[in-house]
Amino acid sequence: MLNNVVLVGRLVDDPTIKDFDGDFKGAFLTLAINRPFKNYENKTETDFIRVCIWEGLAENACSYCHKGDVIGIRGRLSMRKTEYRVAGSDEVKMISTIDVIGEKIVFISSSKKKNKENTDYDE
Repeated sequence: MLNNVVLVGRLVDDPTIKDFDGDFKGAFLTLAINRPFKNYENKTETDFIRVCIWEGLAENACSYCHKGDVIGIRGRLSMRKTEYRVAGSDEVKMISTIDVIGEKIVFISSSKKKNKENTDYDE
């Protein structure tokens, strides 16, 4: 079986680290990725993909990645189920969400001209 995702895109915001119950540190990144084709109006569309990263990888990303940087992420897909209550009723529904879990980040180019060196970091 294979569960592997490779994404290359531009960071939408600076990553910020969060402390989850004092046990885990993590961060969420959003990558803007242009589609390689144009739509029926002859315009390029962009997908915004959210990526979860954990522990040391999250700390490195928060230190070295900034809004506008182009980064590559290798990771995996993870499905989670969440219950939510329908507004105005007692009905509870289950919703399934697929997350991208980042396992490696490659810093491809910086939005700042001074940083021209590519660096790889593993989790």
